[in-house]
Amino acid sequence: MTVRVVGAAVFVIAVAFVCVGSSYRIGIGDPLGPAAFPLLVGFPALCLSGALIVAPKDSHPWGNQVALLKLLSGVASLLIYAIGMETVGFLPATFAMFAVLAWLFGASSKNAVIAASIAAPGLYLLFDKVLGLPLPAFGELIG
Repeated sequence: MTVRVVGAAVFVIAVAFVCVGSSYRIGIGDPLGPAAFPLLVGFPALCLSGALIVAPKDSHPWGNQVALLKLLSGVASLLIYAIGMETVGFLPATFAMFAVLAWLFGASSKNAVIAASIAAPGLYLLFDKVLGLPLPAFGELIG
C-alpha cells in the first residue's frame, strides 16, 4: 500500500507540474522556451508514478521518526529555496540549500559547507555562463 500512496502523491504533483509548466510562455530567449524543463520532468514522473499505482512491486515499511524528520526537512529546504531565491539570489540560496541537504544526507558540517561552497558558484557558472540562462547572483536584499 505504501508504494501506491507514494505513487499517487507523485502523480498529483506531476500533473500540477505539467499543467503549470505548459502554461509558461516567453517571447524571446531559449528556443525551447521555459516550458521545456517542467515537461521533461513532468511527463516521465507521470508515467513512472502511474506504474507505481497500477503495478507496485512490493510494499516498504515507513521509516522511523528520524528519517521522516529528515525527509520533511529536505522538502522544507527545497520549498524555502524556491520561495527565497528571488529575494536573496541564486548564490546564497543555492549555498544554503546545498549545505542543508548535504548535512541531511550525512555529511559533516564542515564537508557540507565545503561542498556548498563549490556547488553554488559551479552551478551559477554552468547555468548563467555556459547554458546562457541568466540568473541573479544576488537578489533584492543584497544587491
